[in-house]
Amino acid sequence: MKNLAKLILSFTFSFVGVLVLAGLAALLRAWADTAVLFPPADFPSLAAVLAPALPAAFYCSLLFAISYSSRRRIPYAVSLIALLALSLGFAMAASTGLSRLEKLSPPRPKFPAVSVQPGLVLTVTPGDPPARAVLTGTGPESARILSLPGQALFFEPASASYTARRIRLPFREERNAAPGISADFAGSARVFRAWFDAGPAPFAVYAGSLGLFLVSLGCLVNISFWPLANLFFGALAFRGALALERFLNAGETHRLLSSFAGNLIPESLVNPIIFGVLGILILLYSGLVYLARGRRSE
Repeated sequence: MKNLAKLILSFTFSFVGVLVLAGLAALLRAWADTAVLFPPADFPSLAAVLAPALPAAFYCSLLFAISYSSRRRIPYAVSLIALLALSLGFAMAASTGLSRLEKLSPPRPKFPAVSVQPGLVLTVTPGDPPARAVLTGTGPESARILSLPGQALFFEPASASYTARRIRLPFREERNAAPGISADFAGSARVFRAWFDAGPAPFAVYAGSLGLFLVSLGCLVNISFWPLANLFFGALAFRGALALERFLNAGETHRLLSSFAGNLIPESLVNPIIFGVLGILILLYSGLVYLARGRRSE
């Protein structure tokens, strides 16, 4: 009972901690993005900035809690039920908080208008030689001439799309170390939001099935005798689960799976059923391996 209480505290602290840290990182990234765009873009809503922090907290807190449960030798059935209930409850609470934060609509900072002079040269992308844009008017919405490496000069009239004509100003050649993880978390956040808008019951079905699938991967957190190595194995497995979630929620993949299901399964329940079936199969495999090891030791 004492270890179960510690497991609940471990999940709570990890979920809140990851949610806060991921939210702060997303906020700093949004500020940096608005700083390097020309012309400056309005700062997005706070709820939209903090949305990717929810799936990050969902995945990371389950990973840390599973690792803690393995080290403390908590019975697998007890930790399974406890982690499913905790992940579902905290995901619902965080989604509700983000929804209310969006309704509050706090004032967003507005950037002053930018006035420039004709002939201003902007570096569009770094390189040797770099791609450049030369403004022909006195404002950022004026026509411009694009100088692309190895190509002739291209004239872009002022009637072009204003959003598409924003330029990202690189202070140096930036390379994102984990562009795939950020994109996957952002896609997962959109899916969480869509299921939350559908209602509490659909959200519970999706979050519960995903949580069952993630908890079933706990068998990979008990491979070796070194807890840190087990944590790394679990992190790799959860990274694959995040990529699988994005793949299944892609438009073409979802339509293809729905066409295979036909009228037997509602289109909205295809992905939750896949997560649930995968989780049950992994749990059955883990149970059979545990029984086989027990008989071998006897």
